[in-house]
Order: sequence, then structure tokens, then C-alpha cells
Amino acid sequence: IFVQDSISFIKKIATVKGLHLQNPPFAQAKLVTVLIGEIIDYIVDLRPSSKTYLHYGKVTISEENKNTLFIPRGFAHGYITTKENTIISYKVDNQYSPEHERTINWQDGTLGLDWPKYNQYFLSDKDKNAKKLKELEID
Repeated sequence: IFVQDSISFIKKIATVKGLHLQNPPFAQAKLVTVLIGEIIDYIVDLRPSSKTYLHYGKVTISEENKNTLFIPRGFAHGYITTKENTIISYKVDNQYSPEHERTINWQDGTLGLDWPKYNQYFLSDKDKNAKKLKELEID
């Protein structure tokens, strides 16, 4: 059961959001859809007991391909916009809790994420100041 719907409007290409997750008891599953524009969405498995621990996947989600991505609890999530004026819809199954939120640096080399190359990237202060995975407490 989803408890919250959110919409993000991103004006610029090469805007990076994430990698975000929340620790229990406020861990969240998410359902991500792009209403207008396009993103490349990244998920990283942070469940230590999983066979795919620290593996990642990525998928292009756009208004044209109509992909939707379900992200289970225990995964970090981030994306980059590849078109201007992108509108993203999220559904989450648990309340937001700032005390339980973790933000992992999108360029953390231990994750090996293959981001598209742009001359300039745009990030919020929260994402600019994100820590590497080994510096964070992830439950």
C-alpha cells in the first residue's frame, strides 16, 4: 500500500538526484514513473544478506517508453535527467523520516555506477554533500 505520492519537476538536463534510501523502520519501497521527459534511474542493492549485495541496475524511464520501476526496500535509488523539463512521479510505501534518510555520493567509486557523460552536472546541496557508502550507517 502506497502512503504518499510525490511529483518532481526538473528543468535541466544532467540533474542528478541521489542516491537516497531510508533505514528501518522507515525503509521505503518506491514506484517511479516519468510523466514528461526522461531519466536514467539507478538502484543499488544494500541488503547485506542478498546475493546481489552492492550490485546495481539502471533503466531508462521516459514518457515515450512508459517504463515504470518498482524499487524494493533495502535499495538505494538515484537518477539523472536526460531531457529538459522532466516530471517524475513517485509513490512510496512508508513515511519520510529525515533522521532515517541516507544519501550516498553518486560518484562513489566502490559502487562503479556508469553515469552518462555531461560537461556539467546539477545537484542539490544535499546531494553535493553526500558521503561515500563506507562512511554511512546503513541498516
